[in-house]
Amino acid sequence: MTEIIDTYLSMLKRTLGDSTEVRPAPAIAKREDGKMEMAALLGDNGNEVAKMAQKMFRASRPTEFVWGIDRFSKPGQGVDEKYTSVFTVAHLKDGSWCIGAWGYTDADNMADEIDWNNAHWKIKVEAELKSLEMM
Repeated sequence: MTEIIDTYLSMLKRTLGDSTEVRPAPAIAKREDGKMEMAALLGDNGNEVAKMAQKMFRASRPTEFVWGIDRFSKPGQGVDEKYTSVFTVAHLKDGSWCIGAWGYTDADNMADEIDWNNAHWKIKVEAELKSLEMM
């Protein structure tokens, strides 16, 4: 898709390769001046991670931005059932948000690509972006 998405997915995969249970959610902002900012968002729950992403988004005023939340995957959410967890991914580029889902279980069982066509997570994450006033 773009360099920022390739970098983001690489960061997710490295995070899962870590032996610790603490898995910070990466966020990457590309500013108007072309500089990139990266952060590891770590909170007790998805709401805390979302508020950290919101703060970074407002401070950096990015031309491109990607962040996500680590969640449990359940049947009926459009994620392959071989994965027990999912990172939902929100990517802002050219003024529009794309929402995706990346399934995984552990470092040995993860999707190759982000699924940008997951209807369940698209609806849920778009609602979260609106409530955060990021959309």
